[in-house]
Amino acid sequence: MPHLFARRCPDGANVCGPREYFQTEIFIVFTYAPSSCVSPLITTIRFITEHKYNKMRHIIKILIAFFISLLTIWFLGAFLLTTPTICQKDEIIGLPIPIPGTMKRERKENWNTFYYGELGLEASDAQRVTSTSPKILLFGDSYVEANMVAPEDRIQAQLSAKGTPCIGIGISGNRCVEYNHLMNIYDHIISNVHTNILLIADISDILPPNKTTDFKSLRPVYPFRKIEGKLGFLSYRLRLMAFRNILKKTEICFRNGLDFTGNHWRREKTYTLDTSSHKQYYEAYWRDMLNTLKISSNDKKLLIVYVPIVPRIQNNAIITEDKETEIFKQFDKVSHEFGLVGNGILNLEKRFCDFTLTTHQFPRGFFNTCPGEGHLNADGHRIVAEAIIEELLK
Repeated sequence: MPHLFARRCPDGANVCGPREYFQTEIFIVFTYAPSSCVSPLITTIRFITEHKYNKMRHIIKILIAFFISLLTIWFLGAFLLTTPTICQKDEIIGLPIPIPGTMKRERKENWNTFYYGELGLEASDAQRVTSTSPKILLFGDSYVEANMVAPEDRIQAQLSAKGTPCIGIGISGNRCVEYNHLMNIYDHIISNVHTNILLIADISDILPPNKTTDFKSLRPVYPFRKIEGKLGFLSYRLRLMAFRNILKKTEICFRNGLDFTGNHWRREKTYTLDTSSHKQYYEAYWRDMLNTLKISSNDKKLLIVYVPIVPRIQNNAIITEDKETEIFKQFDKVSHEFGLVGNGILNLEKRFCDFTLTTHQFPRGFFNTCPGEGHLNADGHRIVAEAIIEELLK
């Protein structure tokens, strides 16, 4: 079968002669025959090996891309997302409080980082507890908690700078009806307190939470604080906030029974009433609430400060009129019966509006939020602190 060996010979001829036949046969058998006709098995093995190599290389690429994606998500979550507040139930206070020594990093509004100290307070507030001087306790919700404001710019720090130690006790989501219990607790734990200040940042804080007339059943309620399980604490330690948020959004943790979110302390949704048709109901609720607050203050001075939602931007215009003024006026009228500091509620509406109209700045909002919206910034805290100082000096 000469055609099987019809190849160019070493001397350049088209077909090998008798003399070169043996050399050509060896060359073909060892070089060409195994892959073409002598061993189909070897050819198959080569094909499978190359196919598996390409497939394995493809899998390796996918795994590398997957781990790079995980590292990217971890990096973004570790440095660019707000950290969860890691809480455990305190035996003395009887409530879930932030664990002393844990860090809180805020990224939704402003960029701020601080640490918690004893009693669930911010570290500098916790240090003021040990002072032997007369103290002021400032109660409020997230406006007093003020995660988005540096500790040295907060209301309590500016009041303390004037000579009287002030301790901020803020729990996000709290309403006036919850402060009765908190005042009783902290007034007994913290010594030498002479004034309690209550900061109201939303008119809904003083509205009844439901239709019931049994006001005693509304107290106490502890919203939004959650006790973290081991997985939640581990996610904090390893900075797995991004993955934690993904699990919470997709509710995988609930479907699989993983305790990432802990035990929630829930409250009922606020039930808003019409002031014109339910005036008596409102006034009865406010009298009961203020009387209980006064009792909880243990005969200490009580000052209530109202932070309005104005000024704000709406339809390309600065709004300086508070739509909740009528409800507030009714509440202020009732408050005159209880001997508060200033003989009523300290309303900061005029101060806030004057500040904006004069400086063209807003007491609310940060560089990463809309102007005039959200929580109080450093300017807002300064305005509140100055107003409180003037009121107390009177």
